[in-house]
Amino acid sequence: MLKQFLHKGMKGFAISLLLALVAGFGMVDNSWAISGEGHPWTHGDWSSRVAWEARYALSQSSNGTSGTQTSYGNWNYVASDWYAYNKAATEAGWVVGTVGNQKGGWCTFFVRLVLFRSTYWTGYGDHLTTPQYPDKVYANVNSGYMTNQYGSVQPGWIFISSDKMHYAIADSRALINGQWGWWFIDSNYVGGNGNFYIGRHFMPDGKLSSDNYWAWYPSQATLN
Repeated sequence: MLKQFLHKGMKGFAISLLLALVAGFGMVDNSWAISGEGHPWTHGDWSSRVAWEARYALSQSSNGTSGTQTSYGNWNYVASDWYAYNKAATEAGWVVGTVGNQKGGWCTFFVRLVLFRSTYWTGYGDHLTTPQYPDKVYANVNSGYMTNQYGSVQPGWIFISSDKMHYAIADSRALINGQWGWWFIDSNYVGGNGNFYIGRHFMPDGKLSSDNYWAWYPSQATLN
C-alpha cells in the first residue's frame, strides 16, 4: 500500500503513516517498522546453518551439534540477541507468544527467528524467512521446494502442517523402534500447546504423514 502512495506522489502521507505505525508498536526497532516484500533466496543452500542455529537455540552446550538428547531448551536463546528478536517479531506482526528462559514463543515465530539469526549477518543484505512471506505462513509453496518424501529431506529444512498448525525444524533422521522418522527442534510442542517451550522430540514418518506434514527447503528471503 505504501508503494502505491509513493508511486502517486503522496510521499509525505506515506512517511506520516509509517511513523504512526512505529509509534504504535513501541518496542519495535525503528529501522524495521515495516517489513519488505519477500523474494527468492539466491545465495545457495544454507540448510546446515539453519540446523546449527536451531541446535544452538536448544542449548548453548550443543554448540551446533545434535549430540544432546535434551527434551527442553535450557537457556534464554531469545534474550541472547534482542536485535534479532525485534526484527523477527516485527516481521511476524508481533504474533510472538511467550518468550524467555527455555521459551521461544509460537512455533511460527521461533522458526522465523531461527531463519533470521541464521542469515541476517551474512552481508548479503537479506535473510531467510518463512514460505511465501509476507503471505499466510501456512500457504502452499512451489512444489519444487516442498516434499512429503521424508527420506529426501535434509537437516535445517522446515516441516509445516496446516492441519496441526505447526512449524518445526528438521534436526536429524533416525530409526527408532523400527520406525524411520525425524528429530525436530521447535517451540510450543514439547510440554504441550501454550507452554511455549523450545524442545527436541522425535516424530515417525507415519505420524508426519497422518498429520499432513510437508518439508520445505529454506528458499524465501526478505531484505534486512
